[in-house]
Amino acid sequence: MKKYILLLLLTILMTTGCKDYLDVKPEKNLVVPRSLEDLARLTDNILILNYWYPALGLWASDELLTDDAGWAGLSSTVEKNTYIWDYSKGLETISEWTASYENVFYANVILEELNRLEVPSANKQDLYNKVRGRALFFRAQAFFNLTSLFTLPYEQSNSDRQLGIVLKRSSNIDKQPPRASLQNTYNQIIKDLQDAISLLPEEETLPNRPDKNAVHGLLSRIYLQIGEYESALTHISKINEVPLELMDYNLLDSTESYTIPFPNSEILFQARATNYSFRGNNLVYVNPQLIELYEKDDLRKSIFFTKNEYEEYNFRGSYLGGRNIFGGISLNEIYLTRSECLIRIGEVEEGLSFLNQLLEYRYKKGTFQPITGLSQEEALNRVLEERRKELVFRHNRWLDLRRLNRDEDSETTISRSLNGKTYQLLPHSNGYVFPIPVDEIQLTKIEQNPL
Repeated sequence: MKKYILLLLLTILMTTGCKDYLDVKPEKNLVVPRSLEDLARLTDNILILNYWYPALGLWASDELLTDDAGWAGLSSTVEKNTYIWDYSKGLETISEWTASYENVFYANVILEELNRLEVPSANKQDLYNKVRGRALFFRAQAFFNLTSLFTLPYEQSNSDRQLGIVLKRSSNIDKQPPRASLQNTYNQIIKDLQDAISLLPEEETLPNRPDKNAVHGLLSRIYLQIGEYESALTHISKINEVPLELMDYNLLDSTESYTIPFPNSEILFQARATNYSFRGNNLVYVNPQLIELYEKDDLRKSIFFTKNEYEEYNFRGSYLGGRNIFGGISLNEIYLTRSECLIRIGEVEEGLSFLNQLLEYRYKKGTFQPITGLSQEEALNRVLEERRKELVFRHNRWLDLRRLNRDEDSETTISRSLNGKTYQLLPHSNGYVFPIPVDEIQLTKIEQNPL
């Protein structure tokens, strides 16, 4: 049996870079972390387990634009091709693929070593449960991240026939299972999270550590993605809001370079998205159509954005308090998901009440008028618009585009103009699924996505 140590796991991330992690062959003479305390420390490795979450979906969505010079200044072919949805020749490497499967490998090592430990004593049972629960959460999160980029959007009618991802449930890199169906992929993700619920504490001391709230939050996101609105509401109802609180944007300082404090009272789970060059490109700017959605007294426009030297808007409202893209779970998302799901099942006024609670903290004090008296269709359109305005510059917009294209009334066509040519991302197109990296296909012979 191959043996692993923390140094090896860190080295995999630092030395492989864009190479697939499966290329690294651990040596048999390395010493495994045998104690429960060692494994607990592994679950706190933020650089692996809380970083490198999806960012390509943001770049492929309708939130950002650039011009010819900005596109030419992008540092990677992956970014250039993603912007115009051109995957005809495949993509050599994608950080989200490599990093997510590193997370899976990491989680599998922890779970396997826990199984080898002796039955924990009573005073160590809580720590044992936490470590197992964290590993299950991180594996499920990584599987979902992969699914959101490398599978076609979920369709209940044919999910048993749609290709899912490779469900690696062993750290043995010589075992190469084929791609599971999309339905089995979601079944595994949900099972890992359901198993984690009873193991994790009600509240954690650090936001990088998942607790029950984080699990329920992630499950609500997943159930929204696959259209199971009652299940999403069930998990939202179990979130304990005692340690959480919506921020009042009236109390934030719009003169600060970065306006959202970190940590803050809305974060259920902390994660950072992959850093790509588009984030630091001065010629990349927020889509003016998005900016136009914000009303006069909506504080989010001044909190989230600032004008640059070209009179375009740049984003500055990350929940990580700086330039890095927030990839975690936060209370504002929970309020919006609750509102949407209630409206979708016919509880329109109750759904609007949760939307109103959120928006009261987003508008200039004394100016917000509660939203009432809308039809179900009108209410749904409003909450979907608020999701665009509130959850900006996250992976959420990509997730929403994928799921909303199932309904012809909410389909979106995205257009770009570049070098005298117009590019479009049509609903149901293959542009909504990224190709599996070419190196991975050559190495494992798994089935490629449609190019």
